[in-house]
Amino acid sequence: MSQYHRGRKKEWDARTILEGWGYRTTRTAGSRGLWDVHAIKEGQHHLLIQVKYTKKRGSWRDANCVLFEEFEPPLATYKEFWIYTLGIAEPEIISLA
Repeated sequence: MSQYHRGRKKEWDARTILEGWGYRTTRTAGSRGLWDVHAIKEGQHHLLIQVKYTKKRGSWRDANCVLFEEFEPPLATYKEFWIYTLGIAEPEIISLA
């Protein structure tokens, strides 16, 4: 399986988790934006999530991560990195508040 397909699978995994928590989600296809998943919790807030998949901890940052960190979201919108590491089922979630 290619790196793209592994990453896409993790994006779908993130959506499944979020939907279980009561969010509505969409995925940015083709890794063309600053975030991979947009999640909305009705009447509460939005989440913009950059999903990363890595074989070893600490090796997930890239240029898009920097742009994502610098992006100023609108009110009631939060940014998070969801880091999936090979061999670990649950993602590490890093809030950028």
